[in-house]
Amino acid sequence: LADVASGGFVANDGLGDSLTIDSERRFNPLASAPNLTDCCFLIQPKLAFTQAKSAAAFLEKSGMSGVAIHAIHEHAVMKHLDEAISQQLLQYDVRLQEENEANAAELKRWHGQPVTSGMQLMLLHVSSGRYLTQLRYRSTVSALSFRVGLHELGSKASRWKFESTGKAAGERLYFGMQLRIENCKFANSFLSVSKAL
Repeated sequence: LADVASGGFVANDGLGDSLTIDSERRFNPLASAPNLTDCCFLIQPKLAFTQAKSAAAFLEKSGMSGVAIHAIHEHAVMKHLDEAISQQLLQYDVRLQEENEANAAELKRWHGQPVTSGMQLMLLHVSSGRYLTQLRYRSTVSALSFRVGLHELGSKASRWKFESTGKAAGERLYFGMQLRIENCKFANSFLSVSKAL
């Protein structure tokens, strides 16, 4: 993502979930180009992560928060667990596979389709494999702003509505257009860059 006002790029700073603006190139022409994989987001349709979140909550409640969601089946079969917990993990594994298949079908259905004004989409950060999500925490730069972060499991706060001035809902958006990107969970909350004064 590029920030039109500063000429910088929105990028992962390598410190986990936070995003930064890399505007050094705009103000210093001798600076090297940013790592473009850190600046790239894939546009995806709304996907479901209900079962994944439920499984993550169960793992945490059961004291197994270190187990990766994609490794539930191996953990249930290979570890010596209480039979009830093992069965619950296997049930989550089946539901996770179904949810993953539904998400894959949704991605396939939308692949190559045009992005239109008013469409709800998710932004997948290419290098981290996490979704851009608006957080509930206020920005340290502006009292009117909230922070964004990258999260493995998308939510309604990971859904963004793309709009362009002068385009009615449903009209195609094209490369090079300036867009407003509004969060779908928090009304009148737009993706922007806050600057310290």
